Amino acid sequence: MEHRVLELAEIIVELAARDAVNNVGRVLIEDLIAKGYSREEVTEALKVIERRYRVSVVGDYIKVFLSER
Repeated sequence: MEHRVLELAEIIVELAARDAVNNVGRVLIEDLIAKGYSREEVTEALKVIERRYRVSVVGDYIKVFLSER
């Protein structure tokens, strides 16, 4: 599971970077679930991402602030 969480963290950051406006990227949680990840895996992946970036969840969206801490 650890490998899947790390892989998911990379996917979230990549997707956020593709859609970034003013260094803030957004990822729809439902898109990650459609790719076969669970909400628990998404939560764990966000903990990994938070080590490097500021992250917030607004409704069904994950916001990743892409300027490094």
